[in-house]
Formats: sequence, C-alpha cells, structure tokens
Amino acid sequence: MSRINRARGESLVYEFGGKMLFELKITIAQEMQNSLTWAKILIDSINPLQTELINSSSALLKSFPVPFK
Repeated sequence: MSRINRARGESLVYEFGGKMLFELKITIAQEMQNSLTWAKILIDSINPLQTELINSSSALLKSFPVPFK
C-alpha cells in the first residue's frame, strides 16, 4: 500500500510497502508561497477579463432601444 507520510517535520515522504521511495524537502511555507503566487496569477488574469466583460455588457445594453422613457 502506498501512502504519503507527513510525520517527518518539513519533509513530504512517499512510501510504498513500508519503504521510502522518495522524500521531498518542501516546507509548508514554500507550499503556501507557491499557492499564493498561483492565486495572484489567477486574479491578475481575471481582472482584465472582468473589466472587458463589464465594458462589453454596458455597450450591449446601451445598444438596445429603451421601451419606456
């Protein structure tokens, strides 16, 4: 049976059949920093799309005649 064992402090250990296959020396702080970096990239890519959507929606709504004035 394979499993990931986090009992070794800051290491991520992958075991199979009770024998360690490999050990990743990734600290929790590094994992969090990587997640924050990807979150920022995602937010930065969404902001221009959101602005474009708002502008397009506004232009589309303005192009329809208003039935009641």
